[in-house]
Amino acid sequence: YRFKDTNIGIFKTSVGAPITTGLMEEVSYFFSCSRFVLFGTCGSLDKNIPANSLIVPTHAYRDEGVSYHYMEPSDYIEIKNSQKVIKILEQLKVDFAVGRTWTTDAFYRETEAEMALRKQEGCIAVEMEISACQAVANYRGIEFYTFLYRGDNLDSKKWDRGLTSNMPKDERLKILNVALTIAKMVK
Repeated sequence: YRFKDTNIGIFKTSVGAPITTGLMEEVSYFFSCSRFVLFGTCGSLDKNIPANSLIVPTHAYRDEGVSYHYMEPSDYIEIKNSQKVIKILEQLKVDFAVGRTWTTDAFYRETEAEMALRKQEGCIAVEMEISACQAVANYRGIEFYTFLYRGDNLDSKKWDRGLTSNMPKDERLKILNVALTIAKMVK
């Protein structure tokens, strides 16, 4: 969809790196898009991050398969435009957390041992797309901007579901408006 009175397109991806990066490449090619703002939910690895809080990833641990087809092997990939996203959120006076994230494509393999290791390395969230999207962006010359919002929390004795499935529509709209503002400001 095109956002009214702009050249900003909006599309919803599915969960996971393969489909998200595939759509990213196709939209980039067919519509000549050179900038992407990706946002979505993540699991928190830090119980001190409140539900629905925004998170800006600075680096992503590459525990998925797609990114290895676009760049040399490494543990982490830097999220190139994280500082620009941080500056915009500061201008908007929006609260957010900053840190590394863990990109995995294995839904049910976020084990306690893996989580402890990622936390030790500074990861504050787990998600399924960021490292792959940044790798594709680097390879294709696309500007990639991203932020997340906290859904569930894995940093507790018992799983904390968070508010993701019950998030009020006005809260979701606020997050969409943050993404649209970023898209407008990075022109």
